[in-house]
Amino acid sequence: PEDDGFSLTRRLRFDSAALNATTPIIIVSGHTPLKKVARARDAGANLVVKKPIAPSTLLDRIARLGRHVRQFVISDAYVGPDRRFRKGPLPAGIEERRAEALALTSVPERAMSQDDIDSLFG
Repeated sequence: PEDDGFSLTRRLRFDSAALNATTPIIIVSGHTPLKKVARARDAGANLVVKKPIAPSTLLDRIARLGRHVRQFVISDAYVGPDRRFRKGPLPAGIEERRAEALALTSVPERAMSQDDIDSLFG
């Protein structure tokens, strides 16, 4: 196809006449720097999964989409699952990992682990 996954996702999401505009979209990629994961999220993807991928991991991500249904947002600038996550209080004895998040963003082309990718999607 002529489209890359981001363009195809955006085109599917913004086509209001499409019957499948709200269908969950999982982007599978071998390269997952933060910039690319954020681009997929901003295009309207529900999840990003890093290659190589075990069948059990893919099945888990599909099941997660069924368990954690997010509101669908339609605006002039964005169409896709709600990107906002409500942050509740941390469990007792658990500290915020802000230092880890800052370290990840300080090197924009660093490939993210699957856990890091998943954390961006809740």
